[in-house]
Amino acid sequence: DSLAQTRRMGLKMDDAKYLRLPRKSPNVKLKGAMPTSYSIREFLPEIADQGLDGTCVGWAAAYYMRTAMEAGKLGLGNQPAKIAATAFSPSWLYGQVKSGLDNGCAEGVFLEDALEVLKTKGTALLSCAPANCDTKYDQCDEKAANYKIADYATLFNPKDTDTTPEQRVNAIKSALAEGKNPVLIGMMVPLSFIEEASEYWQAAPGESV
Repeated sequence: DSLAQTRRMGLKMDDAKYLRLPRKSPNVKLKGAMPTSYSIREFLPEIADQGLDGTCVGWAAAYYMRTAMEAGKLGLGNQPAKIAATAFSPSWLYGQVKSGLDNGCAEGVFLEDALEVLKTKGTALLSCAPANCDTKYDQCDEKAANYKIADYATLFNPKDTDTTPEQRVNAIKSALAEGKNPVLIGMMVPLSFIEEASEYWQAAPGESV
């Protein structure tokens, strides 16, 4: 069987919903020259597996992005044990925004809704809310409020035909370098990404992203 049959995605997309998000001001720009390279890899938790659950938004926003932000703030670079101790819960975040009819964590959620939870309610630690689908973690809500993000903004309008792919890539690079935090993205992925992606990935002939 293909890996595609044993993995769910879980990202809901709505262009109108995305375009209503606050946009980063074009007047806020990287001071100085763009660095030749920049990486937040030293602050990321170990790679985990969402398995059969459609909880990718929770994993991307809480476990990876929010954990890397906290690890960076605490100066935990290349300290995997300490990063693991401060990792955030994908299940708690997913549970905050999922539909009441979503049994089995299969329906997926919107990035926009997850970001609003990160801002208004915070983020529960993985140690309080393990990655178990459909488990309620109300006992973690109070401490989650200690880990709110200040705000969020989009970097460009993907529907703007006047913005070139190079400009969009540079906007992401600039945000990474100036904020020293992850940039959260959502994307449609072809079959080769699911079956063959490892450290590096390139679309197979005939595929589009």
